[in-house]
Amino acid sequence: MSPRDEADGVAPPVKREVEVLQETYAPRRRWQYVAAEGEQDDSEDALIQRCLLEYGERVTVAVDEEEPTADVTQEGKDQVDFMAQVATQAAAIASGGAAKPRGGSMRGLRRAKRGDPQAADFDRQYQKAMKQAREEQQALLHARREREAKLLQRVVSAPEEKLAGVAEGRVGSVLQTPLHLVREQLKEHEAHVQQLIQEKQHLDEKSAETKARAAALDEALSAVKQEMAEVEAQVPQDENAQAYLAKLRQLVMKNETLKREKNEFRAKCRLELEALKERIEKLKLQVAADASNQDEEALRLNEIEQMHAQMAQKHKEMKLAAAKQTRALHLKMKQIDEIPTRIELVQYEKRFVELYDEVALTLDETRKYYCVYNTLKTKHEFLEKEISLINSINENFDVAMGSKTATQAFFGQIETIIQNVQSTVSKQQLARDDHQFSVETLDSKYQLLLEQERMYVNAIREFQKECEKNEKLVARRDELGQQH
Repeated sequence: MSPRDEADGVAPPVKREVEVLQETYAPRRRWQYVAAEGEQDDSEDALIQRCLLEYGERVTVAVDEEEPTADVTQEGKDQVDFMAQVATQAAAIASGGAAKPRGGSMRGLRRAKRGDPQAADFDRQYQKAMKQAREEQQALLHARREREAKLLQRVVSAPEEKLAGVAEGRVGSVLQTPLHLVREQLKEHEAHVQQLIQEKQHLDEKSAETKARAAALDEALSAVKQEMAEVEAQVPQDENAQAYLAKLRQLVMKNETLKREKNEFRAKCRLELEALKERIEKLKLQVAADASNQDEEALRLNEIEQMHAQMAQKHKEMKLAAAKQTRALHLKMKQIDEIPTRIELVQYEKRFVELYDEVALTLDETRKYYCVYNTLKTKHEFLEKEISLINSINENFDVAMGSKTATQAFFGQIETIIQNVQSTVSKQQLARDDHQFSVETLDSKYQLLLEQERMYVNAIREFQKECEKNEKLVARRDELGQQH
């Protein structure tokens, strides 16, 4: 028999076997969900879970290593078990490779947090984030389990269509051509193996990324340890510094405790606020339910609330207007207080005059002291010059008297010295005359100023008297105006 004839003889059974396989592995609806009257539309996630449950598939949620789930599919086929086993092994390998560096880094952080508050804070935040993620995952798993239980309570068996015929054809075709079924299963297994190999490669990439991240964390941890060692090496060893350091640590611990208590108090207040909000919502719902039966009372309450809102708005506007008027009044009073009265002006004048007299007296005394000092200093300089001149004459007198030429030169020098002294005396006399003239001129000006001051004081006294008379006349006029 030729290969073509053999293929022609085998073709009809192969087609029939393919149809049997398609019917065998085709999705069959096992249950049917019965919707209640007035039921609202579910979310997309709930619709997917309900559809999978109708076709015999259970949706499972992955959890951490501490709380593994016990959900498995109802069909215990070898293909599904094989895929689950390979996926579990790949996930275990990936999680094991990623967990090692993390565990090492976390142990290093736990060792470093005893001496570094930043490391301790990082560890607390990491533990808190892990705990929160675990709680959220458990809540999601619990919600899906509850939803699945509710769906199972409301499903019924789907109508069976040609199940007996399909079973008979399946048995006959399997008995007739087991080789083709094995080949198809082998192809499917190879496809699944390729898919698992791709997933394993993806997990290996993730593991490499996790290892790189863990290496970076180890490097950061080593840098932190090195910095801590440097800081500990720089810490002084004397008792006072250690005592201050211990006190600082206690204060830091106290600060952390206060922060934690503050966060706990905020969380407690937040819970109480949520409880109060829920209570308010319940009361609002109850009031709304009662209002449906008591329309008149609700209308009355609405009118009272509107009136109350109007009165509150009016009261607020009046308060704002009163506050504006009060601010303007205070501003005017402040401006009035800034203007000094006549009595205050007189007091200011007296105080300024007294201050001027004291400053002038101090200035005169200072000038006298300076003049006396300068005069004595000049006199002292002239006396020193005279003493040095007399000493020089006394020392050179015997030498000058020894010869006629020296005597004539000596007398010539004496005459020159006398001329210089006379010129100096004439200059000092001119300076004294100039000073005396300036003193006399200033004295005359001072006398004129005193005369003007007397005239000014007299004018002020007369002006005050006239002001008093004016005030009396104004008061008298006001009294007469009130009488009339």
